[in-house]
Amino acid sequence: IVGLEVRTDDKIEDFDPTGRVWHADFANRHIGGGVLGTGCVQEEIRFVLSPELLVSLAVCPCMQDLETILIVGSERFSNYSGYAGTFEYAGPMTDAAEADERGVLRTSVVAYDATYYGNVSP
Repeated sequence: IVGLEVRTDDKIEDFDPTGRVWHADFANRHIGGGVLGTGCVQEEIRFVLSPELLVSLAVCPCMQDLETILIVGSERFSNYSGYAGTFEYAGPMTDAAEADERGVLRTSVVAYDATYYGNVSP
């Protein structure tokens, strides 16, 4: 992958506010995970920050092996702090993502089924 950069000092959704990067959503087979239930980890947090992502629950089927789902143009409306049991709303935000010539924000969320394959030997 050309130009790959791995960062651990920022939250996924805070990196590059222009929106010119893909945000990884380490999902389960059903996009959104437990966002409408009791889930409150990476995927669910990303979905509550950008409520437009919730539409994907209605229109995207269960992911099959080796499938991904790409969602373009979602806007983030909220800040937060914490994770899982300490997650809490930290006020509104204005998304700084740039828009393309059609007015669509240059945000991309790519969902992968984070399947555990066990201890695989090389």
